[in-house]
Amino acid sequence: MAIINKCANCGATIVFGKQTGDNQYCNDICRENHQKPGFCGDCVAETTDVSPGGTFTYNGIGTKLYGNDAKCPQCASVIKRKWFCILFIPVIPLKKFRIKQVTARRYLGRFLPPEHARRSQLRAAGGQS
Repeated sequence: MAIINKCANCGATIVFGKQTGDNQYCNDICRENHQKPGFCGDCVAETTDVSPGGTFTYNGIGTKLYGNDAKCPQCASVIKRKWFCILFIPVIPLKKFRIKQVTARRYLGRFLPPEHARRSQLRAAGGQS
């Protein structure tokens, strides 16, 4: 077994890494995304295809995603809210999105309408759909 390898998800060069079966990953995010790529059918049904777009801050002013609520048991996506920040402090809440981390620095996102947020949280908690 080689000490230096490539991550099975993102292709980054890694030393040692995390092994699952025959694959090595640079971190838990890459391992989870490789095992469960994309959004599950329930998350797609609860959301729209509106993306959160990118987030950007300059000297602490801009937009960021905060939160880590209602992890989906099928695809491992979470609910995060996009905020407008000043000095990295969330000031103005914007929209909620289901976010699926692809790598440590990349994500997929789908808009979560307010009327579906409660159902999504119950489903993630193992309650009714």
